Amino acid sequence: MMLKNNIIKPVLILFLCLFFQNNSNGQRAYIPPVIGSNNANYVYTSSYMPPSYGLTYAPKNITDNSIFTWWSPIPSDRETCWIKIIFDGDRLIDNIKIHGGSHYPNFSNLGNLYYLNLRLKSAYLTFSNGTSTTIDLDDIDQIQTIYFQRIYTSYVTIRPISYYPSYKWNDPCISYIKFGN
Repeated sequence: MMLKNNIIKPVLILFLCLFFQNNSNGQRAYIPPVIGSNNANYVYTSSYMPPSYGLTYAPKNITDNSIFTWWSPIPSDRETCWIKIIFDGDRLIDNIKIHGGSHYPNFSNLGNLYYLNLRLKSAYLTFSNGTSTTIDLDDIDQIQTIYFQRIYTSYVTIRPISYYPSYKWNDPCISYIKFGN
């Protein structure tokens, strides 16, 4: 039993270090692969906002399986921002599960944050073979599944095209992205 614990602890520590690693420019996040899933290995973004209101807006928030965290680009990057999700090899995908806003229904002193920020209305997806498609989202505070033609790809670049207007801040937010087949 003691030998088992001596092996498990270092492996667990290594896993946690890899999971929470962040390089010096902070725009790349390593996401440990989940066997049998289409989760990303890496997420790159054009930029991200510094922490505020006790929240962070890093790229890893897009794929952390929580809609209570989200990515937001810096304000000057709002019109040209992008997200690049890289898989560990070619993956067969035919849909994107996406939450195109900030989800925090009861944020302290501010209430529901969803309508206070810009929400993704449409985006342009480009795949590793050079093909692309456009997706359109409804203005709803939930994860939406949008289907497209099946494709093998090693990465997907997502470029927002348009947003639903905000009631307070002009920060685009994306809480969740996962690809499936």
